[in-house]
Amino acid sequence: MAPLKSAPALISYMPPMTSPTLRPIQTTLRRASRCLGSAFCLVGLVLLAGSCSSTKGAAPSSMEAEAEVAWLPASPGLARSIEARSIEVSQMASDDDFVRLSDWFQSVGESAYPKLLDMAASPDGTQKMFALSVIAARRDARLLDPLQEQVPMSSLANQQHRYGMARALLMLGDTSGVPELINGMESPSRRDRALCFAALSAGTNAGIKFNSGASDQERAQSIAKWRQWWSEMDRDELLQR
Repeated sequence: MAPLKSAPALISYMPPMTSPTLRPIQTTLRRASRCLGSAFCLVGLVLLAGSCSSTKGAAPSSMEAEAEVAWLPASPGLARSIEARSIEVSQMASDDDFVRLSDWFQSVGESAYPKLLDMAASPDGTQKMFALSVIAARRDARLLDPLQEQVPMSSLANQQHRYGMARALLMLGDTSGVPELINGMESPSRRDRALCFAALSAGTNAGIKFNSGASDQERAQSIAKWRQWWSEMDRDELLQR
């Protein structure tokens, strides 16, 4: 059986009517065919135009939206306070000062992000470590790309700065600094060992114990377990970044 044709096609391909009586009918049908064909073309053009306009007006993709993200701007008064507090960071004299200023920057939120990123890239080691600590505490994944752009790990020669950067990256969802943190548990500084372990515990949920004040042998056993865990997890596609 021959395939069915559309209504205009059926009219267009009707056999010629030779009877004088039927010729007017044939003429009328052919005119109707041309009208229907034009109507279908018009409908097609309208639908095509509609699809084009809807594409132009469509919402941007998630990648485009992320590229357009801007931090909430600070008011003039808040901007002055952020600048003043950033100067105070270089003058910190105690852990209490660190906690007070850290809490303040965290309470300000994203309006302080531009200054924190500048501080993280600062040659002033105190400002750098402070900013990395606050950024890690914020755990705002939007900070990851700007931080990596302004402070590449390869640009950090100071080992403590590398530990601080690794902690910040992990808290922002990037596991590339995990080996650095595992190595940090071998640091001669008990404080560094404790900070690296705290970041690993909070950022991985691996559940492997470590006592920064334990004997060399006990610490070595725990570190070996961490390295074994990482060698297995490092092949997991979910952890590749």
